[in-house]
Amino acid sequence: TVYFHTYKKVNRTRRHTVAECCAGWVHVPGMDGCQRANCTADLCHNGGTCIPFRNGTEDICECAPGFTGSKCQYDINECIADNGGCHHDCVNTIGTFYCRCWSGFELEENGKHCKDIDECAISNGGCSHRCVNSPGGHRCECPPGMQVNSGGRKCVAIDPCLEKKGGCQHHCVNENGRARCQCFAGFHLGYDRKTCVDIDECKVQNGGGCQHDCVNTYGSYRCHCRSGFTLADDGRSCDESLSGCQVANGGCQHDCYDQPNGSHVCKCRDGYDLGADGKSCI
Repeated sequence: TVYFHTYKKVNRTRRHTVAECCAGWVHVPGMDGCQRANCTADLCHNGGTCIPFRNGTEDICECAPGFTGSKCQYDINECIADNGGCHHDCVNTIGTFYCRCWSGFELEENGKHCKDIDECAISNGGCSHRCVNSPGGHRCECPPGMQVNSGGRKCVAIDPCLEKKGGCQHHCVNENGRARCQCFAGFHLGYDRKTCVDIDECKVQNGGGCQHDCVNTYGSYRCHCRSGFTLADDGRSCDESLSGCQVANGGCQHDCYDQPNGSHVCKCRDGYDLGADGKSCI
């Protein structure tokens, strides 16, 4: 006896009703037929998408990233939460935001973290000598004897005369970063090359030409004439003095007589009396 397995293929067709709604109408699960959709072009703002009958009763706006609200009418300020993930500053814009770094920093590739800019790597930071990088900036440094100028980049020789005149008693001259002392007229530098010593002009040609006496003063000198002489306009020569009766008869109307003490007296001739002024005769 031989047994065989046999199979029978049966094809059956099942019918399903498919509802296809017209434009402006949608099929809502659990509801018969098509329902009229209320989505309009201006229902959802800022690029939002209208989803008809999302909860079975009303149209819902599905907002684009960066917006919120029932109609997507509000911008989301991403900077409020954790500074938007930014390392430094977070700048909110309509629908999005961006990170901004402080001066001296630049954004990394992730657009959020900030890294220091090494200003010294580009043209030595503009420094004429040494450039020192620091977080968010840099500074220029100079070798001994020099200092950074007002621009903060170039090195110039330190003016030693700015502090206490470089130690000079009178005047200080800056010569390539070194102080050189100078004295006013009538003085010369002392052995320490800083203090100033009075010059005794009277020791050199009697004050440069005084006819009689030379008197030294601090920083200068003057010529002096002996008794009976007066100093001329040139300040050096001495002219013989005309005194008493030698000048306009001493002012006497009649006779004038010089006295040993340098004074003079007037006398009248016979028959006249000396007036009250001691000069006229009456």
